[in-house]
Amino acid sequence: LAKRQEALDDALARQRDVDGSIITLQAKADALRDTLESRNASGTLEQDDQVAAMGRLADFIHVEEGWEEAIAHALDAFSGAIVVPGERNLLHALRKAKQDRLGKAVLVMSDAAESGAGAPEQVAVAEENDGSPYRTPCAAGTMVSANPDAPNPGRAAGVVGAVRLLLNDVAVETMDEAVRMVHDGGWAQAITRDGEVVNPVGAVGGSSLSQSDLSLAARRDKALKRITVLQGQLDDITRQVGEARQRRDRGRVLVDKESQRRIQ
Repeated sequence: LAKRQEALDDALARQRDVDGSIITLQAKADALRDTLESRNASGTLEQDDQVAAMGRLADFIHVEEGWEEAIAHALDAFSGAIVVPGERNLLHALRKAKQDRLGKAVLVMSDAAESGAGAPEQVAVAEENDGSPYRTPCAAGTMVSANPDAPNPGRAAGVVGAVRLLLNDVAVETMDEAVRMVHDGGWAQAITRDGEVVNPVGAVGGSSLSQSDLSLAARRDKALKRITVLQGQLDDITRQVGEARQRRDRGRVLVDKESQRRIQ
């Protein structure tokens, strides 16, 4: 009976640990979501029916892990854009933002490049890198793909295509490589993993106090994916707890019967 109780206690402890991790991760994901939703004038525009906002750019695309800030710097203001269906929606949003003094409004049309194929030179560079789109140096656009969790894969592909049209940068690991690719490699602009941006007339670097929408969205999505994994583990542990409790209860019954037999 003691061993069965010990097994139950162990299962209950693991259940509490996993459940606590899920609660912590969910709180983190919720906080990141709230931060994303509170930024700039987008909230007002997203509620306008004529804008027909489909979501934030960060919700439609996936950036290779570790390159979120670099891609955000390359996209500049577009990294926090609202995605809208087409030109009519875009023009209405811009007029509304100006008339209502909502601040800066940045938008991307999902039908700007429905195929999601990206610029031909980006695909060519990716193919030259032994079939690996993330081996640097490579075109920055090849590090952007459709978010696998996007509700509409077709729309996500269109947004990826639009983003790749915006990215005319080469992605490299170091500043020295960035300078070399701009000066000798024929690229108009280069970005490094750390987020530095180099072009023929200057460079942007240093640190930022706030993270980009792409980084926040990546952290949110990573937390949500981890929750999914842990939830599966919790389900298994919960089943084990039930089985351990049944074994413990059967053991108690046997002990009670044996005690009664000895008394008699």
